[in-house]
Amino acid sequence: MAGFPGSRSAISFDPVHPETFWIRVTVDLSSAATGDRQRDTALPGRDWFDIARFPEATFSATSVRKTGVNTYEAIGTLSLRGIIRSVILPFTFDRNGTTAP
Repeated sequence: MAGFPGSRSAISFDPVHPETFWIRVTVDLSSAATGDRQRDTALPGRDWFDIARFPEATFSATSVRKTGVNTYEAIGTLSLRGIIRSVILPFTFDRNGTTAP
């Protein structure tokens, strides 16, 4: 499976009280797995993630806006390779009892 298995996240979201929303995601860039051995070998290098200097990427947000029935946008910042940018991250919130898978 492709992705970043070394990622960690913490989220607090109550759709009834969106003003209390926050999220923090930390991605261990050395854990990149694409399923392509050549690409996976290249990604940690200086031309791509440069994990020797920038081992992690982070996304954090403290603001959310509703865009549809179960759809939202998290407004926050992404830090990657020492560069910080404002980012809007769309997401879907589906509650299943007391959890949101």
